[in-house]
Amino acid sequence: MSPKSVADLYKPKIDEESVLQEILLRLPFAKIKIFRVRECLPTGYRMSDSGIPDLHGCVPAGFVRFDCKTALSVSYPVAQAVYIEVKAPGEMEKYSKGALPVKRMKTIDDQKAFVLDKKQAGCIAFFAESWKEVCQEFRLHGILLPGDR
Repeated sequence: MSPKSVADLYKPKIDEESVLQEILLRLPFAKIKIFRVRECLPTGYRMSDSGIPDLHGCVPAGFVRFDCKTALSVSYPVAQAVYIEVKAPGEMEKYSKGALPVKRMKTIDDQKAFVLDKKQAGCIAFFAESWKEVCQEFRLHGILLPGDR
């Protein structure tokens, strides 16, 4: 075995479920309500349409955000919907290269359409492959999350 393969042997594998669990554990500390959508049933039937993100939630009304333009903290009077589609690290890169099975490519196309539609409607909607990406996306909306650096 070469030294590189030994190092790879002990390298932890981070999959979609690991990223999803980290997001579910951390977002409540920021008082952001988040819920997981489960689509698979033992019978094989799907409960939702293709393209529905893994996580749905909301930034509650009255949540204080930092306005980068004015450098002031602003309290928003209404709640804002949140949609997060979680991917395994590297999956979106494979998608952009067309290196995924056709059925998987179609699913991601549907998810991209959903995310774009919700962004245009004023929601916080995005793809995430890590907690760091979640922090970056929320920062764009003036929301600083615990662990954001």
